[in-house]
Amino acid sequence: MYREIISGMFEILMKIHINILNSTSKRGNCAGAMPVSTRRPGLLARCRGLLITGLFAVIFLQGLSVSVLAETEREGIDTVVHIEGIEDFRLKRLVEASSVTLQERKSYPPATVRLLRRRVEEDIPRLRAVMRSEGYYDAQLGFEVDDKATPVRVVFTVTSGPLYTLRRVEIESAEGSMLPEERMPSAGDVGLHTGKAARARAVVDAEAALLRLVRGMGYPYPEIAERRVQVQHGARAMDVLFVLHSGPPARFGKVEITGLERLDEQVIRDLIPWKRGDPYDPAPVTVFQDRLRETGLLSVIRVEKGTVSKTDGELPLKVVLTERKPRTIATTLYYRTDEGFGGRFSWQNRNLLGEGERLGFTGTLSRFEQGGEFSFSKPWFLRQDQRLEATLRLADDKPDAYEARSYTGRLLIGRKLWETLELGVGVQAKASTVTQFEEKKRFKYLSFPVSLSWDGTKDLLDPQRGGRLALEASPNLDLERRETDFLKMLGTLTHYVPVIPNRRLILAGRVSAGIEPGPDVLEIPADERFYAGGGGSIRGYAYQSVGPLRDGAPIGGKALLEMSVEARFGVTDAIGAVLFLDGGSAFSDRILDDSADILWGTGVGLRYVTPIGPLRLDVGIPLNRRSDIDDPFQVYISLGQAF
Repeated sequence: MYREIISGMFEILMKIHINILNSTSKRGNCAGAMPVSTRRPGLLARCRGLLITGLFAVIFLQGLSVSVLAETEREGIDTVVHIEGIEDFRLKRLVEASSVTLQERKSYPPATVRLLRRRVEEDIPRLRAVMRSEGYYDAQLGFEVDDKATPVRVVFTVTSGPLYTLRRVEIESAEGSMLPEERMPSAGDVGLHTGKAARARAVVDAEAALLRLVRGMGYPYPEIAERRVQVQHGARAMDVLFVLHSGPPARFGKVEITGLERLDEQVIRDLIPWKRGDPYDPAPVTVFQDRLRETGLLSVIRVEKGTVSKTDGELPLKVVLTERKPRTIATTLYYRTDEGFGGRFSWQNRNLLGEGERLGFTGTLSRFEQGGEFSFSKPWFLRQDQRLEATLRLADDKPDAYEARSYTGRLLIGRKLWETLELGVGVQAKASTVTQFEEKKRFKYLSFPVSLSWDGTKDLLDPQRGGRLALEASPNLDLERRETDFLKMLGTLTHYVPVIPNRRLILAGRVSAGIEPGPDVLEIPADERFYAGGGGSIRGYAYQSVGPLRDGAPIGGKALLEMSVEARFGVTDAIGAVLFLDGGSAFSDRILDDSADILWGTGVGLRYVTPIGPLRLDVGIPLNRRSDIDDPFQVYISLGQAF
């Protein structure tokens, strides 16, 4: 019941999108977390922030609380379990994972010593199977239960014995197989090498690899006619024989597409990477399926193979598709302590003209921002690896650093150079009226942004390995005063290293640097300068507060440097913890000039895994706290990792 109540609270909060975040750390930065506290909050704001933070803390900890509650409700024999005799770390972990006595000693403790002994006895065949699967076919296992000890002590003793090795690995053709002998994969091709450990998993993986290789040679229906595995105890060795029947070779044949309602069938056919008559290969089929998924237009994608024709050797394919609903309407309500309540409304049609065109509108209403953005995008613009995007934004921004009313139109062409690398080239026109320090200025700029982005991760909100690189350069031409032209350049590199698998420990790092060659910093529009500080920048410091200041108010800069490192720990499958260190600043002229010092912030965080990404709660502490400027700590809550 406890879990249902807390889960219900969490679902309600997620549906209304309560968000107590500040805005991002700098103009153009990705949407990140924002500090809950402000520089001089009143008592009500402090109490309100603490109450909301406490509510989120309860949600984060509900998984742990349920676990503790469940343990206290169950009664049974308290046991401690040891496995002795195995020195290899990996092998010991496998044996430990297979022991029910060890794994369930807390969650399902036995009620009596007799039941404990039965559980231990039933563990022995499981442990022996693990040892045999790792090549130890003469392993000896025993156990001892000391029911006089408190807690009851269980000791498994394992004598590994000799490690059996692969002596002979053969791959033969079955009668009627059509694969020429000279093309037959070798044992090494499928990952089996004589003299290596005779592991069962290696044999199973080799069989799958053999079938995969033969399919890649143009045979869509290979089969293992016989698999013979013999353990020779006298020789302490294993012999493996695969008898392969390749089936007939095939060429790509007719492609039938079913299930389309609004989407033009030719759009799907243009995504097919092979031609009729090409030798069959499953790799292009996988590429085709990936392309279909990337469109975002389909909810069901299935490619079914037919029967190879006996006359021409063609393999017909049937593509079964189900379209997603083309329109989406979303409303988001959020709360920020320094901004109050705000709202966002969005509408999108993902298939406007039947060829995947997208038309959308997003409107925002809050104390810091009122505006709307119209967007249109066309995939496969002039070529399959190219897209066209057009946006028109009207905004009235009022952060603490400045006030800006702007009208921006942007046209961009993006082209994929590789699957993970994209080049973007565009043109942008912007007219704005910007007020800072009670001085109002009007600007009209024409810019030509060029971007290069690489994404080697697999998860947008919770990356666990790989990296990302984003580079953008934008020459900005003042249409009224040539002396205020400037070039804005920004680059961000992030990298993720899984130190311990299954999210148990991930090291994450981020470096951002930007420069704006051109006129004096005050001649550049305030909403185009660099700012640092905040949840997506340097945690522990208020939004935009790290860098040059005038009377305690941020000026912004022509240069930026930010550095972050995180250690992300998986406590349970649903709960994670984070230690982080952030540093950096904005600078008036160039990186590391004397206009500002590098400031550092550190802290801890919690993560609660949800189906749409991790919910983040971070508490940042300024290590270089400035009197009358910085609070003792900042709290950040958002969806997704910090970077």
